[in-house]
Amino acid sequence: MKNSILGLAIAIVLTLPNFVFAGDRIFKPFKIATAMGYVFPKNIKSLYPLDFHFEPKYALSDNFWLGLRLNASILVQRPLLEDDYQALGMFSVVPFLDYSVVVSEKFRPFIGFGFGTYTYRQFYDGYEKDHTLDIKTTMGFCPRIGFEYKNFNLSYEHNFVPNGVSFSAIKAGYVIGGGLVEESY
Repeated sequence: MKNSILGLAIAIVLTLPNFVFAGDRIFKPFKIATAMGYVFPKNIKSLYPLDFHFEPKYALSDNFWLGLRLNASILVQRPLLEDDYQALGMFSVVPFLDYSVVVSEKFRPFIGFGFGTYTYRQFYDGYEKDHTLDIKTTMGFCPRIGFEYKNFNLSYEHNFVPNGVSFSAIKAGYVIGGGLVEESY
């Protein structure tokens, strides 16, 4: 009985925001999120870690967004008094499902989860180690949390990737399109 009441309460809370803005608004289901951020690698000491992403998203409802994140991360390590360096370049293609809570028309906190492919390659002094093409592709997953305010977004995510290349990232970016807009009569 307690589980039934709890399930009903959760269902009401998750669907309530859909009815709050059901009046004279038009919902645009497609948007594009772009972001740039700072990477915190788990097992790699990096001096210049950067992260860039581009993610087209489609709204399954006002609360659920399905996206395809295309992400590039660059981790450069350079000793202070030496000219040589090493770098790790990573590219990922990760389908995401985000759940966002409609707090207001301008503010939407969200939580999401993605699972996809991560491709990475390590460079030494601008060349591959031993001059071999050593590109590795593996599967990984990524939970994230963040918010959108108007067209600005801020998120924190952790990418769980095997072989010691897991990393966290904090990103800030811009969202184009999507969401509720005023209807013009």
